[in-house]
Amino acid sequence: MKKIFAVVFLILMTVSVFASDPIIKDVEPSLLDYIVWRGDLTFDQIPFNELDSAILAMFAYIDFGDLEISQPQKSITLREASNRFFAAESRYDATDNFLLIMQHCLYMFEQAAKTNRFGSIELHDYINSVDTKTQTQFGAITFSLDKNNHYVAFRGTDNTIVGWKEDLNLAVQQEVPAQKRATSYLSDIASKYSGKLIVGGHSKGGNLALYSVFKAEKSIKDRIESVWNFDGPGFLNNNLIISTLDSLGSKVHTFVPETSVVGMLLNRTDDYVPIANLDKNSSFFDQHNLFTWKIEPCKFVSVKEVSSTSNIIYETTQTLLQDFTVDQTTQFINIIFEAADKAGLHTVNDLTNQPLKFASSLASCYKSADKETQQLCKFIVSSMISSASTTNKIQKKKR
Repeated sequence: MKKIFAVVFLILMTVSVFASDPIIKDVEPSLLDYIVWRGDLTFDQIPFNELDSAILAMFAYIDFGDLEISQPQKSITLREASNRFFAAESRYDATDNFLLIMQHCLYMFEQAAKTNRFGSIELHDYINSVDTKTQTQFGAITFSLDKNNHYVAFRGTDNTIVGWKEDLNLAVQQEVPAQKRATSYLSDIASKYSGKLIVGGHSKGGNLALYSVFKAEKSIKDRIESVWNFDGPGFLNNNLIISTLDSLGSKVHTFVPETSVVGMLLNRTDDYVPIANLDKNSSFFDQHNLFTWKIEPCKFVSVKEVSSTSNIIYETTQTLLQDFTVDQTTQFINIIFEAADKAGLHTVNDLTNQPLKFASSLASCYKSADKETQQLCKFIVSSMISSASTTNKIQKKKR
């Protein structure tokens, strides 16, 4: 039972990157500094690059629901959006600003809106949807750099338990609801706007970006300028990755931090760029946050390879995918989230603020489960620990 709690704790610790904290003030430059460095230069003066993509991908986390840009034919410039957004209330203190990542996004959004580079970008077709019945958390927004260049940004996992369960469902379902929604969204944008399409996202948003492009019709693929995946998890179906790369090749750009966790999950491409972190001693959870990635004037600072920890995570994931059936993994996931639901915990904030309540509910769900389910949980946890240990030994021998 202690092992089960340990694994659950590990899963929930991945949200530590989203804890509340002050604005990052690093000695070495991060995305926040890029706004200052290049904000006065338009896209005509310096072409769209990976840092621009990362910034727009992060803006997808912001709740634009008050700006009415989810309505058809409604759009607003970044500059105007910022003026209205921050005039409405003290956004930095709002209760829904639950993420460390959100604090940084809001600060960067406010600063970017004042610049020549980002201020005139049009925001439109905003969607934010959470459905507990279908276990779907989906968010997207489109940024038009001009009339002929549109950036489709998919949101990563938010504060809802539904969103985190959908993430785990990536390990047991060939297509989760958010991936289907992403495909439909990209198709809709392509039909409404002419010109080139750029698609990107962070975390699950990166996964959705790749998936939507893979599923897109050829006429849409032909309009894709580039696809940006920032530390997004892989796929249950490895053929999807191969097919996407075959059809788009060098247009696909995948970035992961030195010690990547999320980007190493499930099947993924080996064609990725590891990025240096501002703090070499930061945890691998913290490194999922793009604001901790080191930058140069127009690009991220890369390193030769990911850490041994990242390799262990990837190899362990591959082993577990082979060892467990879909039914077994689904059963294990369900018992964890059944406990959260019975405890009345619906957000990550709820879990972090009431860990004992969740632990008590989990213990109750475990005890009330039949013996077969209990044995399955014990088997999965022990297998996870054993697999990780074996992979660790192999990695040490390689070094």
